[in-house]
Formats: sequence, C-alpha cells, structure tokens
Amino acid sequence: MNLNNFTIKSQEVIANAQMIAMNSQQQQIDSLHILKSILDIDRNVVPFLIKKQEGDPKIIAQIVENQIKTLPTVQGGEIYLSGGAQSAIQKALLFCNELGDEFVSLEHLFFGLFMANDGTSKILKDAGMTEKGLRIAIQELRKGSKANSSGSEDTYNALNKYAR
Repeated sequence: MNLNNFTIKSQEVIANAQMIAMNSQQQQIDSLHILKSILDIDRNVVPFLIKKQEGDPKIIAQIVENQIKTLPTVQGGEIYLSGGAQSAIQKALLFCNELGDEFVSLEHLFFGLFMANDGTSKILKDAGMTEKGLRIAIQELRKGSKANSSGSEDTYNALNKYAR
C-alpha cells in the first residue's frame, strides 16, 4: 500500500486506525478501527454520506466502539492489517480508479469499508445504507469534482460548509 496515493485526511485516518488498535492492545488493524478513525477525524464527508441515507453517525460510532472492545487483545507483536481491512483498502483503490481519481480520499475508504463484506460492512448495511444510495450520495457530495490533489476533501461541499 503506497500512502503517497492517499489524501492527507486518508493518511491521517490510516495512522489513527493504527493508534486505536495499539491503544486497545490489538495486533490487527481491523476495518472497525478504520471506520472508528474516520468517524473520529472527519466532520464533513462521511457524516454527509451517512445522513444522506437516513443514518446516524453517532449511533454507528457507538456500535463500532462496542465491537472494537470485543476484538482479541495481545501483548507485543508486530501490528498488521486484518483481511477485512486489506479488502476494504483494495476496494477503495478500485473505486478510486473507477471514478478516475488520482488520490484515495475519505469517500473511497468509506465505500471500501461498505463493500468489504465483513462485520464493519454489516454494521453499515444494518444502518440502512445501500451501494446505490452511497454512490448517489458521493456524486452529490462531489458535484463532479475529482480527487486529484492530496487535499481534495476540503473542496467538497464547500458552499454548504462556508456559506450561510
């Protein structure tokens, strides 16, 4: 995984997911850690996508927090990506290519988590999210813009963030 192909926010999410796993004494960085990291760091992109599908980011965050507590813990050892996290990142990379973007941004990561078919994906689906709804919400968020810089997320939905 080449983090140079990820936006600054996406790199921050991956690094924070690692810290969450380490602080929880968990050897694997799971897709749950990545979703928790996104929900902790991002205040614009992913909450917009969740709310567009009638979901509640706070409820999802609480479920994720509870699920992380059930993951196995270990002392020592080298930290690594779980199969679910690898799958989510791979699907995010594929989605990035599908959209013709140069950088993997938060919406790509979130879409990858949704499509990974693991416990994290199930949490999102149980919250009422669908692939079609997520694709529509991403189009609405981006309004035709591309993730062609390392700070792409800052340009999404700018009018709603900064205007009254």
